[in-house]
Amino acid sequence: MALDETIREVPESADRARIRSLADELAAGNASGPAPGKDELRHTARGALEQLGLPTVYLGFAMVAVSNAFWRDRFAAVPFHRRLLFMPRCLLPGPNDHGRPLNDIAEKARDAGYRVMVAEGTPEVVMKMLERDADAVMGVACLHSLEKAFAHIDRMGVPRVAVPLLRDGCADTEVEHDQVMALLTAQRDAASVSPTYLPLWRLARGLFEEPDFSRLLKDVRGPEIARNPTAFRAVETVALDWLKTGGKRLRPFIVLAAYAAAEHGAAALLPEADPEAVAPDSVRGLALAIEALHKASLIHDDIEDGDAFRYGRPTVHCQQGLASAINAGDWLVGLGYRLVAGTTDFAGADAIADILQNLASAHIALCRGQGAELLWSESPWSLTTADALAGYALKTAPAFEAALFAGLRAGGATLDRPLLKRFALCVGEAYQVANDLDDWHATDAGKKIFGRDVMTRRPTLLHALALQKSDPDILRRAQAQARECRLDDMRNLYDNADVFGQAERLLAKLKARAQAVADQAPDPDMRDLLRFLARMILG
Repeated sequence: MALDETIREVPESADRARIRSLADELAAGNASGPAPGKDELRHTARGALEQLGLPTVYLGFAMVAVSNAFWRDRFAAVPFHRRLLFMPRCLLPGPNDHGRPLNDIAEKARDAGYRVMVAEGTPEVVMKMLERDADAVMGVACLHSLEKAFAHIDRMGVPRVAVPLLRDGCADTEVEHDQVMALLTAQRDAASVSPTYLPLWRLARGLFEEPDFSRLLKDVRGPEIARNPTAFRAVETVALDWLKTGGKRLRPFIVLAAYAAAEHGAAALLPEADPEAVAPDSVRGLALAIEALHKASLIHDDIEDGDAFRYGRPTVHCQQGLASAINAGDWLVGLGYRLVAGTTDFAGADAIADILQNLASAHIALCRGQGAELLWSESPWSLTTADALAGYALKTAPAFEAALFAGLRAGGATLDRPLLKRFALCVGEAYQVANDLDDWHATDAGKKIFGRDVMTRRPTLLHALALQKSDPDILRRAQAQARECRLDDMRNLYDNADVFGQAERLLAKLKARAQAVADQAPDPDMRDLLRFLARMILG
């Protein structure tokens, strides 16, 4: 939920001090507890403003104050050389900008050991964190930029603080210099360190980079064929290139995080935890296997849906041809199951049998869901909301459950299978509803086409909601126009039927259900893991 313009005002000096003082009091009781999510920050900040008799236009500032109060000590426990400072371009001095205000902030930060960067939004900051360059973040920017940059950092459990600009825009920019310097130079004993999933995120990404990628695959790659190695390794070359390319690495992260929670508990989330001990190669191979199976399904899915681009580049069948793409997908399926079987000595035969059975069930469910979707794409006018959600439950929920199950079972956890299924169902359905809504949001043109679900007649929840309230003849005409890239009619129809609003409300309910299921986990480490996964996957 983005902050709208009406709650982004910054108060005057006296009220800023009052808000910060009360935020410190409110955060004191939760100093050692779990990090507050955005909804909790909003609720606490709103209560603080009501207590102080201040208007809600200051809500964004108050949320930053509450967040700072919680994270300040944990941020200060991170060494300077492991901190990142991001600022908008207007605050960073250029070669001839000696008179620009606040140009000493970046210089003092660098002198202290900080990494300093210009960040216009989330991707730059997240990538710096994942590239092992920093373990804590400080932002000095307008409220809108801070919200964008911290959107995913919030979900990783990364210590962060921020100082909002007093005035937006690049002209006559102002900031509280004393507040910036106080946070910039803050230091505390390492006892204040905060548990974080960031090392496991980095570990998941590193699986697909050298030298880890080749090491983990050394026992499963094909033998050298002396007479014609290029021909006999052609499918392997295509498949491994695809496996290494793109993706959030969400599923392998889930495997690693679930194993870490089962085997090591909260100790796995301390910054000084040894990655080799937290997730040995056998567990990494298991995580790699889950991603191989996922990437195989994407090759086949792109073929069946007629998608031309993914990850900002042509899909495998567009690059290599249909037959070679199918073969590469099949090879990745084999690789996935081979990697799982290869962890038998580590996890035990019973555990691997359970993991393989669970993966096979997820594989069958995915095919059932895709089969239904293909059928409905030929005749979408009978699609109901229950049909759409049932398809999502088959296509997405079992894959999340399989990744979670694999890590937990390998770690020897006592499993509550019904709870895992309920959690995965809520997360899977919510994930797909969010994708439906995202299809109507402008994104990187290289990644996908705006409104593509309509043009390809893909059956979505949005379409089912529209069918409930609209004349099918109108929908047919709108969809015919959509195939001619005239999407305004369909958007107007969705707007008039409150389709987007209904989907947003359903998404909020599914997110709440996922958190409620997570709260039912009896083991505290498992409870924290599920809560984190719900926030991280769904926002």
